[in-house]
Amino acid sequence: MPITVQEVVSLPHLECELIAGHSGATRQATWAHVCELEDPVPWLEGGELVLTTGIAIPADPARQVAYLSRLAAAGAAALAISKDLRAPQLSDELLREADRQAFPILLVSIEVPFIAISRIVIMANQDAAHRELVRQLSVFDALRTASDHDAAELFRALEDVSGYRLFLSSPAGSPLLPGVPPFPDDRRQLLARAPDAPAYVPGGYVVSVPIGGRVAGSLLGLRRSGVHAGGLAALQHIATIAALQRATLERERESQRREGGELLAELLKGGDVRPLAHRIAPRLRSEALSLYLIRSDESEADSSMLHQQLTDVGCEHLILSQQEIVLISPASAPVPDVLSLLPGIRAGRSRPFRFGDSLALAERQARLALSRAIGRATPLVDAASFGAELDWLPSDEMLRNALVERVLGPLLAQPAEPAERLIATLRAWLQCGQHSGEAARRLGIHPHTLTYRLGRIASLTGVDVSSPAAVVEFWLALEILRGEQV
Repeated sequence: MPITVQEVVSLPHLECELIAGHSGATRQATWAHVCELEDPVPWLEGGELVLTTGIAIPADPARQVAYLSRLAAAGAAALAISKDLRAPQLSDELLREADRQAFPILLVSIEVPFIAISRIVIMANQDAAHRELVRQLSVFDALRTASDHDAAELFRALEDVSGYRLFLSSPAGSPLLPGVPPFPDDRRQLLARAPDAPAYVPGGYVVSVPIGGRVAGSLLGLRRSGVHAGGLAALQHIATIAALQRATLERERESQRREGGELLAELLKGGDVRPLAHRIAPRLRSEALSLYLIRSDESEADSSMLHQQLTDVGCEHLILSQQEIVLISPASAPVPDVLSLLPGIRAGRSRPFRFGDSLALAERQARLALSRAIGRATPLVDAASFGAELDWLPSDEMLRNALVERVLGPLLAQPAEPAERLIATLRAWLQCGQHSGEAARRLGIHPHTLTYRLGRIASLTGVDVSSPAAVVEFWLALEILRGEQV
């Protein structure tokens, strides 16, 4: 078994004094590591007895606490400081934090070389190191003999030889490989860790699963009770195996994405969709649907990523990469959650519709929502957030803005308060069917005041506000203005 911190302290010739974190003295030291950097975390795997002459320790109490917290978070076993050498005054804040986190701090006599401590720790761990090496070799044997096995069977074999319970999750928390369990609910928060965070977590390690230049998911290995585990190196090998398995799966899914894109392109052309019904997944034929338009700098890559992640969560969908990404999925699908994982995208979502309904209308709604998402720098806008009466507005943002400017520009050019009064008056008058008395009551003004304001509107715009053509244009422009303000 690895040597404990208490056992190191109990060896008289090492002259180590435990000065804080006494309740953590049973921590096991699997390695001894000399480090004189204020941030040693990138060089730690967990279980190290960190040795320093004191150069690494900052003088400021708050920075001392942060230094210790980094060591504890990385899974280090303890901190050993050479006494009366280069360390600054150890603050009371540091010692209290060590006690709170049960993280041992040792003082080492200046007469004892660090190599003496390292030798003791390494010798105590020789058998454990040998067992870890055997575990690592067994991982490769399991891969070599499992060429005909599916992912679930392969990872059950890897659990047996590695000494860990294994979990694989996509960034969204769904299974990364079929049949391999995702992170347990009480460990899902680990998915939010930065890619360069220490691998050590209580009870095991978390390792990234890289494919190309991206992180496709994460591997969690939790030590199995009563079994000697293979260590971080074994889990890194298993993560590589997971990456190869996932890459193969993604290549197979890419052909499905292309076929679905061709089908969606046919649907978007309009016309009778009944001849295509047999090619549509049952859920897409029977459930309420949403159409998304997604603006992305890397539309092809993000289209592929969306397809993979939606497939991970079992969401039936059709996706097509054009000028924007077009996506159709069940309205209840967790598409917004998946979109939130893609930085920098802007998306518009249609109101729910059914297979066979007009895709042109759904696309129009999604495009209007997308234009708002872009204008507001918001990741996603749902067409359900504005009224159905806006469906017939121009879908082109420049046309909408031009119409508002042409019809309402003279009113909007007035100072803010008069402009607001004139716009409110015109809207109320039209909403009341051009009944002056009712509009005046709604506005809380005298009918003569209403008449004056309508005259002012006619004067500024040069338009007879009572003509049918003017009423249509005024109402259209007001609805565009209201929609942009929602």
